[in-house]
Amino acid sequence: MSYRKFHKGNSIGEVVQELIDAYQIKGKLNEVKIHEVWAECVGKVASKHTSKLFLKGTKLFVEFSTPLLKHEVHFRKADLLKLLEEKMGEGIVQDIVLI
Repeated sequence: MSYRKFHKGNSIGEVVQELIDAYQIKGKLNEVKIHEVWAECVGKVASKHTSKLFLKGTKLFVEFSTPLLKHEVHFRKADLLKLLEEKMGEGIVQDIVLI
């Protein structure tokens, strides 16, 4: 990709978005962002006891070190999906899979 593809009138945000699209790194950026957003959504205690957290497609896979938290997240799944949609954007996380 050459510098000439970017127009002088574009804002920095637009140029960054074009670079993200051109290098196809949006998925990797979402994987990094999900860790921050997860901690905000579930709180410090649940985040601390999350042993695995990763995105695969539009599914968020989560593993906890304690069964009690897994049970709690199971019942809060719909609320958590709404929070994740607000913070990550629509269509990024469509399901939470507890492992």
